[in-house]
Amino acid sequence: MAASAPWATVEDIAGPQGGLLVVSPHPDDESLAMGSLLASIRAAGRPVVLALLTDGGGSHSSPRLGRSGLVRLRQRELREALRRLGGAEEIIVLGHPDQMAPQEPTSSEIAQLSRAVTAHGITRVLTCWRGDPHVDHHAGSLWTERLCHALALPPAAEAPVWGRFTDTPPAPGQHLVRFERKELLAVKRQAISAHRSQMTALIPDDPEGFVMSSDTRAHFSEHPELYLLRAAP
Repeated sequence: MAASAPWATVEDIAGPQGGLLVVSPHPDDESLAMGSLLASIRAAGRPVVLALLTDGGGSHSSPRLGRSGLVRLRQRELREALRRLGGAEEIIVLGHPDQMAPQEPTSSEIAQLSRAVTAHGITRVLTCWRGDPHVDHHAGSLWTERLCHALALPPAAEAPVWGRFTDTPPAPGQHLVRFERKELLAVKRQAISAHRSQMTALIPDDPEGFVMSSDTRAHFSEHPELYLLRAAP
């Protein structure tokens, strides 16, 4: 299905102008699923705001780092990845525990995101796909849908991460597109590599901790990005 999906432009996914709000369930989702698009947006001089939904503290159980140390490490990796993609005007750390993303934003979260949307001229929103087989991606899509409704923003575009490797079809009303900028693939690879705790054996004291395989990493680095788009009601 992905191989026959039509090609899309930056404007098809993120609109012709204005800033982009990215709701990332974890540090690294922004680079794996959306890195080329974010680099394209930044190269065009458009604002990017990233809202980090969970702390990413569930990937490892490291006695040396502890959970708080892992969370700090992953946030540093996120900031470096975004720097390699061209930067962001603002990073909003919402701090929900990994694997416990909420499905609805609180009133204070809506107010915080509303201020960022106004300050940076945000016109479009991007998050991970509801069809991804990960509880935080599913919840994050619902959270983002309700945020868009509260802020009167168009429906979010959704980027599959783990759903790329399943046969789950798009939801009714969604259509799948492909996006690729070959000249930015090296930038995307650099952003992915910034997430060293997820891509390498940086944390040796948890042999059961998550480390992405080289084949999977190559897939994200070399294949077109996928986006599920939905027309505004």
